[in-house]
Amino acid sequence: MSHLIRSILVIAGASALAALPVQAQSDVIEVVVMNGPHAGKYRQASEVSCIHYKKQQIYAATWTNLDDQINTQFGKATQARNNANEMTTAAVNILNPDDPGAKYGELRIAFGRGKQAIKYSVARAPLKLTIKGEGAEIVSEGKTKDGIQLRVTGRCSKVEVF
Repeated sequence: MSHLIRSILVIAGASALAALPVQAQSDVIEVVVMNGPHAGKYRQASEVSCIHYKKQQIYAATWTNLDDQINTQFGKATQARNNANEMTTAAVNILNPDDPGAKYGELRIAFGRGKQAIKYSVARAPLKLTIKGEGAEIVSEGKTKDGIQLRVTGRCSKVEVF
């Protein structure tokens, strides 16, 4: 009898686990500003775009605050608050991703909007590109001309190829 009860419990448990939804890896971009006025960790897990432009030889993971872009397009920019501490853009771009050997790219981060925006950029940062099925992971670190140390990680479950 105890064997029958155990079997029922095992089947019920397996059925409950099978009913759980499978959670796909979400696209995410993480930025760590290691020093300076915006030091801290920033993470965006929505509206991340992962693209491979084969003809232009660019591979990129980018995020931008689309609400700000739409408001600006429709003349509502005055309604959006300009918080200089809010990350508004993050991107890591790989140049010549299909070439063999070490990979290099650009890091671009912005805080705030318009003329008051604080922009960080690193032009030829070494990076690591790991292809994972239809997706990829891009990890890069670099230092701006002003000495601000950045680390950017882009994880993409699916990369759009053009």
